[in-house]
Parts: sequence; C-alpha cells; structure tokens
Amino acid sequence: MVSGTNIKTINNESILGSGNINIQGGGGTVESAITSGSTNAVESKAIWSATTFNKGILLTFNESNSTNYPEGCGKLVVNVGDYGSNDIAFKNNEGWYLGRIQIQNYDGINISVDTSGFGGATYEISGTTVILSYPSTGITSVQTYQPQWTYTAVVEGAWVNDNTYMKSEVDVIASGLQNNINSKLDATAYTPTVVDSALNVASTNPIQNQALYSELRIDNGETETTLTIEDGHSTNYPNGCTKLIVELVGSNNSSNIHFYNGNDILGSIGIMNYGNINVSAAFDGATYEISGTTVIINYPTVTSVANIRVSTFDSGNYVYKAIVALATPLKNQVAANTTALGGLSLVKLTQTEYDNLQVKDQNTLYIIVN
Repeated sequence: MVSGTNIKTINNESILGSGNINIQGGGGTVESAITSGSTNAVESKAIWSATTFNKGILLTFNESNSTNYPEGCGKLVVNVGDYGSNDIAFKNNEGWYLGRIQIQNYDGINISVDTSGFGGATYEISGTTVILSYPSTGITSVQTYQPQWTYTAVVEGAWVNDNTYMKSEVDVIASGLQNNINSKLDATAYTPTVVDSALNVASTNPIQNQALYSELRIDNGETETTLTIEDGHSTNYPNGCTKLIVELVGSNNSSNIHFYNGNDILGSIGIMNYGNINVSAAFDGATYEISGTTVIINYPTVTSVANIRVSTFDSGNYVYKAIVALATPLKNQVAANTTALGGLSLVKLTQTEYDNLQVKDQNTLYIIVN
C-alpha cells in the first residue's frame, strides 16, 4: 500500500507512521444573533446590510429651528465647523424644552461639551465631530444658535431604501388600518348585525327566526286585523280568530254581532252603550270583559267561525279588531287532519323507503309515491 495512492492523506500529510497529526479548523463562528459585526453565518451579515441600521438625516433649519427632525431620533452628530459656543435645545411639539446641551469650540482643537442640562444624555468627540446620545421620547425638533454647523440626526432602525424609514412606514400603515377599523366599528357609521340566540316574537334577524316563530308559536303571540265591514258583513275575517276587540265610538248606540260558519250561525253577542255599557252573550263558551270603552270578547277555539255579521243601531261606527294567536291556524289544521284520519298519522314515502322500514307503525297511514 502506498500513501497518497491507495491510502488517503489528511491535509496532504500521510497518516502512516507514529506521532500526532494536528487538524485545525477552517475558522469562523456561527452567529447566534444578527449583529453589526456579523461575518458568519454569511446570511446574518447580508440581512444586516440589507436593513441598514443607523440611518442619518441631514437637518435643515428655518432660522434656528429644525424643520425635518425625524421621529424616534436619539442621536445627533454635530460637525463643529466654526469657532464659537453653541446651545442646542431639544423641544416637543408644543415648543417646550425637554433638555439642553452646550458645545464650546474656541480654538478648533479643544472642544468641550456640557450635557448637565439634559438628563440621560451622553457624548463623544472625534476630531471636530461631536456625537450626542440622549432619550428620544417626545422630541420633535431642535433649536440651535449655530445653524451653520452641520447636524445629522441618526435613527436606529431598519430602512427600506435611502428615503423611507421602515418603522415610520409601518406606523403609518398601522395607523391607517386602525382608523379604517375604527370607522367601521363606529356606531354612527356601522351597525353590526345581531343574531338572535333564540326564537322570540321580536326576532328580526335571522329572518327565518321570525318566519318560523310566526308559523309555530303556540303561546302568547298574537296578530291583529282591523275588520272591514261591508253591508253588515266582515270581508277580511282571519282564519283561526278566537278573540274580537270592539272599540265603542260615541254613545247612545248598540251593536249585535253574529258569528257564522258558512250560513250557520254559531252564536251572537249584543253590546248596548246608553250611558252604561252592557254586554249579553248568546254564544256557548264565550266570555267578555269591559275596559273603558272597549269590549273584549273571547269565544271557543273548537268552533269554526268563518265570518261575522254586524247589525248596528244609531250609527255607532264601532271598530272591530280580530285577534289571532300566531300558531292557532297550524294547531287547528293539525287537529282537523288528525280527526279526519281517525287519529292516524300520515306519512309519504317511496316504495323502497317503505320496504326498508323495520317496523310499520299501526297508527300511521303510509302513502307510497314514485
């Protein structure tokens, strides 16, 4: 066997013989987080460079006040170009002073900085450049006695490009979205749809709640129909009516109300209004009550009243209102069908469905359809 021919080498060194071969790594450290000094992993530095932190904005001034101070700035780089003393004031949007820093440069060499007027502020001097760091909260502008010096505001953060600060852009977008959401939720601009949690007589949404309720309710829900009387007969008497409300008009008058099923009279109610209101009932099972000038008549639900005929005297012009319990028509129809079938239930199904029934109910009448 020959080293390098049929035996591999390491770093061009044969592995044959005694002693140690020191194998050194190629260097490089995998970064645990992205930093400005990242060199490895390569993607860390690429991402860091792409986002470009610590972007500087050259300030412009209207006389002694800055006009383009960036939000969130906590660092100001001052290039001391001329001899002199300079007092830099940091202000909020109401013009109040949040802090002051003084820079003195009388010989171009010995530059001094006083940050005692701004709590938390620090500085460093590099040649004729002074770098000021300070709390950024609330600052919207700076005022200076030396506007001819060069001032660069530095904002730490990611930039989309040379002109757009990512944080500011995100804030603008978020603010716009929030304003849009607020306008949608504003009670004056947007009324949310409320879904009823259960069927009730006042249901308006979902629509089917009210429809189902009107068809199926069997308790205290009622509808009211003001009857139209022509030639002594009602023309719009509702099916299933079990209550009649008569509102008396005027005085010294009377009315006879006859309840019909076809041509058959089922009963009569007489109302007399001559100073005192008196009611006489010739209608088995009917009851009445008087409330002021209103007479409320209840009559049996087992009767099939299809119409009423009213005979009035002395031109009473009474108002007749028929009251129907919401589920009475359905309930009466079910009762009538059950009676007609001798108590049997009625079911429609196909021959296959009928054949697949394991048990045929003796109380059910099956109708086979194709």
